[in-house]
Amino acid sequence: MRNALFPILALLTFILAATYLYPLGFLVFRPDLQAVFVFYLARTRKFGEGLVLAGVTAILFSSFHNGFTGLFLLQALLLFSSIRVASRLLNLSHPFFVAAYLFGAEIVLQLFYWFSYGLLTGIGPFHSDHFAFHPVPIAGMTALVAPWIYLLLLRIEKKLAPRREDVFLLR
Repeated sequence: MRNALFPILALLTFILAATYLYPLGFLVFRPDLQAVFVFYLARTRKFGEGLVLAGVTAILFSSFHNGFTGLFLLQALLLFSSIRVASRLLNLSHPFFVAAYLFGAEIVLQLFYWFSYGLLTGIGPFHSDHFAFHPVPIAGMTALVAPWIYLLLLRIEKKLAPRREDVFLLR
């Protein structure tokens, strides 16, 4: 049940962000919500189901950004895998570490997206004048909102998950 509700929650979040954040001028200073949702999935789900849900989230996210779906999908899978590996080595449960990890990962993901997009379209990434400072504001805003959204998603999942006593009584 919780896996079925996750894409709906992600879709609603992407709709709200596209409706309210982007028209208010948060074009460069917008958080990467896909990265936050993929981080949450990598930390709370098993590998297989998290990978599938990360892919679904990437497809939903790419539908709002008119980008290449394959690039968003590849980004989500790379981020998911890197978080799974890093969570074995680092304590990624503290909000500060969530923000710090996503700040660094977001800069790498934005550079990857710009270079890949330039290769696929034939337009180099350096033709845009705002390329030089584009990844840092997005990474900064993602680092600011990621711990709060991550904690909110954990709280929502805790409310939706059945309590252990309820499961025991149903057996």
